[in-house]
Amino acid sequence: MAIALLKYDDLPQLFHELLAESYKRLTDHNGPVFETGEHWEEIGFQRSNPATDIRGGGALGPLCLLNLTEQYPQTMQHIFNV
Repeated sequence: MAIALLKYDDLPQLFHELLAESYKRLTDHNGPVFETGEHWEEIGFQRSNPATDIRGGGALGPLCLLNLTEQYPQTMQHIFNV
C-alpha cells in the first residue's frame, strides 16, 4: 500500500512512463506519448491530463492499469474497444 502513498508530484516521469506504456498497449501506438493531450481521453481519462484522475490513488492506479494491460491484454483490448 506504500505505492498508493507515492504521489504524482514526487515522480512525474515515473507516472508518465507507467501511463504511456499502458496507452501503447491499449492502442498499439508506437510513437512518443505526450504527457497531455486528447489521446488520454480516448482511453477513458476525464481530461487531457491524466494526472488529474490519478492524484488520489498515488502510483497504485497507473501500476494496476499497466499490470492489467500486461496480464490480460485481450480482455483490456475488448474493454477499450467497447
